[in-house]
Amino acid sequence: MKTLESKLIVSGILIILMIITGILLSRSGKPYGTGLLTLHKLFSIAALVLVILAFVQQMKAAPNPLWSLLAIIAGVLFIAAIASGAFLTAEKTMPDWVSLVHKLSTPAIILVIGFTFYKFLTR
Repeated sequence: MKTLESKLIVSGILIILMIITGILLSRSGKPYGTGLLTLHKLFSIAALVLVILAFVQQMKAAPNPLWSLLAIIAGVLFIAAIASGAFLTAEKTMPDWVSLVHKLSTPAIILVIGFTFYKFLTR
């Protein structure tokens, strides 16, 4: 996948699939189904990798402090989503704030990455 646009399209599709499987997981309740949970994790990691590749490609092509700032923000949000998701899959009941972090980090990721992709494509 060489072009920036193809990375952005595929990562967008993966993020949509991540959201869909996340909604299905939350509706199914604990214990989570192994297959659906695995798909959710794979979509998340694949989207993260493609987003990182798109950021790196863009920063090499047109270095800009804004890209660095957005990459850091997106990275922190992805870490928050992955860490809180890992806690939520534990057999123990987690505090409500863990679920809140997971639920809020996803739309925040979408906003930051969506804005970033928009800026990438309109440069």
